[in-house]
Amino acid sequence: MTDQQKPKPQKGQNGLDKLIEKLNSINVDNFKVIVDEPPKDFLGLPDINWWDVFNALIIPVALAFIAFGFQKCSEDNNNQIAQEQRQQDLEIAQKQREHDLQIAQEQREQDLAIAADNQEVQYLNAYIDSITDLLLQSSAADLETQARIQDLLRAETLTVLRNVNGDRKAIVVRMLYEQDLLFINPEEPDTPFLASTDLRDINLSSTWLYQIDMRRAILTASDLRNTNFSDATLDGAVLAGTDFSEATLTGSSLIDADLSGVDFTNSTLIAANLSGALLDNVIFQGASYTDENTNPDVCFSLLSATDRAEVLSQLNALNLGELTEPEKGWTLAAIVQQSEIFDSVDAIVAQLFETAPALASSIFSCSTMFPQGFDPQNHNMKLIQSF
Repeated sequence: MTDQQKPKPQKGQNGLDKLIEKLNSINVDNFKVIVDEPPKDFLGLPDINWWDVFNALIIPVALAFIAFGFQKCSEDNNNQIAQEQRQQDLEIAQKQREHDLQIAQEQREQDLAIAADNQEVQYLNAYIDSITDLLLQSSAADLETQARIQDLLRAETLTVLRNVNGDRKAIVVRMLYEQDLLFINPEEPDTPFLASTDLRDINLSSTWLYQIDMRRAILTASDLRNTNFSDATLDGAVLAGTDFSEATLTGSSLIDADLSGVDFTNSTLIAANLSGALLDNVIFQGASYTDENTNPDVCFSLLSATDRAEVLSQLNALNLGELTEPEKGWTLAAIVQQSEIFDSVDAIVAQLFETAPALASSIFSCSTMFPQGFDPQNHNMKLIQSF
């Protein structure tokens, strides 16, 4: 467009038109340069690469955070260790206190046990001295005085038995047995010396107590293994939990006794009388017994030496001649072999019943008697019919 073609400014062009013309004359390219590339001293700061600044700062800051974290963890760990150490110290101290208390308690119990044991020894020694004096007095006293001495002996015996343990009870029983105080008293058969006496936990294993009278005695949980109770009287005795294994109770009487839980393993119950006895949970494994059809020689073999001598005396009165005692001891069969009068054992039995019925009855009534309905064979017992 030529200058001639350009519109001529009209008259009265105001100030706005002049400003627009002014702006149109500005070089746009130069303006962009000013915007995109500010002067280096913009804002009064030197030329800085901010990414480099960030990279330079991030590592120290990260290290500072890491160091702070390690320090925090270390402090927490130290606090935890200190807490655990305190707890461990408390537990050790508590265990030490408990241990000291236990040691002190055990020491007190040991001291009490020693004191009790010493007291028992004193009781036993005083008892032995006392009965020794009483027995010496009794040997030279009249019958009335002897009766009073017997009462004193029994009273002192019952006192000491209440105050000593099972082993010392056994010492007392053995001593009384040796003094012939524990047998049936013909004058007072219903008042045995140890009747109704508390002998629980007594240890009489491997002891000979032939014909002892311990009616109604309390022998709970006692050790009576391998003890000889032949012809003993234990009627009404409390024997619950007692160990009678391998014991000999030949001809013994246990009528109405409490035998619950008793161990009769491999014991000899030949001719024993258990009628009316309580037999709950009794062990009869290997125990031997006789039935009503027992060979008379079995009964004869169970007799004491005195009773056997009485039988031989009765038979010798029939002029049997010179009889030589067999190597294995007297039996009725051995008498038959040496006799010209008897041709069988039954003939001897018949003769004894005719000439000495009381003796014959005591000899040949040796069948074992059990409570009604009791079957020995169902309890693994061995039937002994002959030797």
